[in-house]
Amino acid sequence: MKRVLLFLGLFVLLTSSVEIKEYVSMKECGNDTLKYVRTNYVDNMERYVGKTMKYLLDETEFEIGIFVEAWTLAPPDKAQIFAVTFYFEDSEKVWYAWDINFKKPYKWTGQTEYYEHSNLDVPFDPWDDFYYNVFKDYVIESMEVLRSTIQFVEVEE
Repeated sequence: MKRVLLFLGLFVLLTSSVEIKEYVSMKECGNDTLKYVRTNYVDNMERYVGKTMKYLLDETEFEIGIFVEAWTLAPPDKAQIFAVTFYFEDSEKVWYAWDINFKKPYKWTGQTEYYEHSNLDVPFDPWDDFYYNVFKDYVIESMEVLRSTIQFVEVEE
């Protein structure tokens, strides 16, 4: 009986120590994209881990611009997307990488249809309904935000 009570007490203590904070709007973050992403998606990752990307994407208040998906090493027809990185700029014009890793089983297999949708004439495809539908059912495993080693600049033609 003492073991059961000890186990229950320990369980309550451990589960109550993970506080899931409320969502904070972009406006409440002073329209600072970096603060917004860190506050909602890194410092409060528990709110999203184990949920689908649809939950995160539907809540995100800034437009997704540049993104890169990560594929497993396999022949093109068997390769699977296991992560995505969204790039965004802060108020100081510094670029950051928001890495989102997915839980198995991965939802998208095969690069053919994915790349048929891609516009290979531009360096980065714009985010659209196709990509939303590709990623919406993925289950989030972890996230982090890092200062990007890649800095994007506009080039005049």
